[in-house]
Amino acid sequence: MTAPCCGGGAWQVVCATGPRPWKLDPDQRPWVRERLDAAAVHLRDVHSTKVGLSGFAQGTDLWWADSVIRAGLILGAHIPCEDQIKPWTSGERAEWNRLRALADGGHSHRYADEYSPQVLFERNRGMIAAASFVVVVYRPGRPGGTVGAIRDAHGMRRPGYHINPDQRRTTIGLPPLALLPPRRT
Repeated sequence: MTAPCCGGGAWQVVCATGPRPWKLDPDQRPWVRERLDAAAVHLRDVHSTKVGLSGFAQGTDLWWADSVIRAGLILGAHIPCEDQIKPWTSGERAEWNRLRALADGGHSHRYADEYSPQVLFERNRGMIAAASFVVVVYRPGRPGGTVGAIRDAHGMRRPGYHINPDQRRTTIGLPPLALLPPRRT
């Protein structure tokens, strides 16, 4: 990982959050996947990470789940609801099922039986609460569910990495609250 190390602290459980693939430019997607791969290996080798938690949504979540498996970490599936994959393509559903089959039940959680926007926020809060470190893929100033997750991570005082696709930089620390769009009312 190209980011400087933030001390030798151990973060046994790490989660990641970030946008769906269509919220990234096409040329940013492979770069984000590479950064997630590098983060999983770095966290394993330098910070004693053993478990990677994924929210199992399209894009960042499933890319992170794949990075966790490829780094030889234990995968925890924090699934908002069973029917989230209904509108997905058959290929997307196949990848979700493949990764879910590799997830460890002891580190996994399902939050509801049916979809609602609220269950996505509950999933994010639960996943961040279970983690000791958060990897955030975020394009500063952009609205979306990642913004709420970043606020939650700050509120829970979780350290993290910020993978910024716009600047092609990975930095230590969560995106500052000042970079987030205002809360919706």
